[in-house]
Amino acid sequence: TSLNALLDEFKPDLIQFNFGYEALMVTDNLESRHQKIPMVINFLGYDASFHLQRNSYVRKLKELARRPGVFATCNTSFLKSNLEAKQIHFGINKVIHTGVDIDFFQRTDQSPREKFVFLQIATLAKRKGQEVTIRCFQRFLKTVSQPEKYSLILAGGAEDEYGKHL
Repeated sequence: TSLNALLDEFKPDLIQFNFGYEALMVTDNLESRHQKIPMVINFLGYDASFHLQRNSYVRKLKELARRPGVFATCNTSFLKSNLEAKQIHFGINKVIHTGVDIDFFQRTDQSPREKFVFLQIATLAKRKGQEVTIRCFQRFLKTVSQPEKYSLILAGGAEDEYGKHL
């Protein structure tokens, strides 16, 4: 079954893509009757960093961004600024930080602890958004009665001087 036949069958009111390059693979194959379906593209990493080194990719994203009804989100300000630096301007491009659903990870060991440690493992790079983690942790500490019982550890290799800054 072709992509266009599936769209005819499902008649979506909105198409959401995780990653810019996936959006391009699909939109390059849409028949004109489907090109008016509103779309949201979630830029999550390489699609708004590494892949922007390719001129053909940038050109195609610019074309897509000019279409009405095509919107974007980025999971960090860094990724959004990368798109803007390449003159890729979607009608709407919001930064929506992704996180962890802590209700999904229910602890089974509820024994008392002297200290509770939050560990974030990611490359120490501006594009990873550790400043958001630090600000959130600071806000969290203001909500607990004994903030000294909590610590935050950022772990990961440093890509540049940003790791020292953190």
